Amino acid sequence: MLNKSHFGYIGKSVAVASSMLFISMPVYAAGFALNEQSVTYTGNAYSGTSSATQDASTSYYNPAGLSELRYSQLVLGAAYFKPKIKLFNAVATDRAGNPLTGNNPTEAKGRMFIPNGHVAWRVSRDFSLGFSVVEPFGVNTVYGNQDMARLMATRTRIRTLDFSPTFGYKVTKSFSIGAGLDFLRISTNIASVVGTTGGGGSEGGSYVINKGTGRAIGYHVGILFRPNICTKMGLVYFSGFSPSISGTTVSNGAINFSTTSRFSSKFKLPDRINYSSTYSFARNWLAMSEVEWTHWSRLKRVL
Repeated sequence: MLNKSHFGYIGKSVAVASSMLFISMPVYAAGFALNEQSVTYTGNAYSGTSSATQDASTSYYNPAGLSELRYSQLVLGAAYFKPKIKLFNAVATDRAGNPLTGNNPTEAKGRMFIPNGHVAWRVSRDFSLGFSVVEPFGVNTVYGNQDMARLMATRTRIRTLDFSPTFGYKVTKSFSIGAGLDFLRISTNIASVVGTTGGGGSEGGSYVINKGTGRAIGYHVGILFRPNICTKMGLVYFSGFSPSISGTTVSNGAINFSTTSRFSSKFKLPDRINYSSTYSFARNWLAMSEVEWTHWSRLKRVL
């Protein structure tokens, strides 16, 4: 399984006197999308998420699977995420073309505690309701004020919470449908040092800090098909989000604002499609497979 927390970045940062450019940052698919929405599927290496229907967490992964649960359930879990990110061979100059210095290579610090919770309520033999609280996207990295990456970001903190009511309905003995709404809340804290030219080409000590919050609404729909007693196949579509972020920008040094400034921005989070299958060889043996496509081209930048 690919470790999404390991990647490097080689870049060139040019100082400008505009805070909005500092919060328009590249976001990497390998470090922004989170999979830790269920301890059950973490143990399965995120295979069979839309077909296994093992517990109430299917409310998020494929709400059609709620109709497969025999009892009402409550599932709580959490994950501790400590990324390993290293910056190699970075080069940066100020607006005059003078080289800027810093610790190079350098590693970012930061960690995340990622909670999740799911409830499934069996209303009748064929109809169930669910509710999930998960974090689908997030990142938290911190670079020191002497690191080369300070010109890209000293802190990049983006956290989300998705509150999702769902339902599942068994249409026939072998076919079920389900759907859910996704109410997403997002908060951001993005900061960076500004490289400016002082006397003799020395660096200035300016910084920009941007804090904001936003909301968006999406949905996900799924189907579950049982061609025989041993096989289950699931297909789910998760819509994208288009959150509107607003907040404050503060700074000091060469680009110090006389008052706290306000900013607002819109961006797009990707939609995705997931297909998985689960095959039961025997009472204690299961085979799971999965393929997922994520529309990452929607995400050009954050803020």
